[in-house]
Amino acid sequence: PPFAATRRAVASTSSPEPYDTQLGGGGELRIFGITGIGEIHPGDDLAGIIATAAAARPGGDGLADGDVVVVTQKVVSKAEGQLVA
Repeated sequence: PPFAATRRAVASTSSPEPYDTQLGGGGELRIFGITGIGEIHPGDDLAGIIATAAAARPGGDGLADGDVVVVTQKVVSKAEGQLVA
């Protein structure tokens, strides 16, 4: 099945409580917020920060192959140093 064992993560500072639902074909969709990231500064390793925060989630097992991580463009721009004064 195309969605079998699909896990998806949304990186944000929203509620860390997961949202689970079953998809057709026996797969699942899990959406959860990642807290504790803090302020992002130019040069920060955004991927590493997100991975570390995901692994530190209570009851979480971190990110796995096939996960989809959604990050706002504003945060990416801050990590890249693309700021407008």
